[in-house]
Amino acid sequence: MREVIQKVLEAEDEGRRMIEAARAEAEGVVLEARRQGLELVETARASARTTAERIVNAAVAEAERQKQADLARITAEIGTRGCLTEATQEAAVGAVVRCVCGLRKEFVGHSTVCDDQ
Repeated sequence: MREVIQKVLEAEDEGRRMIEAARAEAEGVVLEARRQGLELVETARASARTTAERIVNAAVAEAERQKQADLARITAEIGTRGCLTEATQEAAVGAVVRCVCGLRKEFVGHSTVCDDQ
């Protein structure tokens, strides 16, 4: 009977050791899975950051190209309008000064300047 009890106790000890070993292995697996998960997250973040930077850089470059095209178009448009006469320039400057100073007078042949005041 003593042998049977001894074998049962040994079997219980062996079972406990197996359970401890399984728990330790499970903890190791969980820790490794977490580590790999964090690596994946960091890789995804780095990729997203790189993609976002590439998109922003492309948008900035396109905006710069558009700005240059608009500037060239406006410059050409202004060039085709011709030059202002000295009298027209003086009248325009006077109208701007009056507008800034709050005086309301009409610009040669045009409606009242600064009507929104």
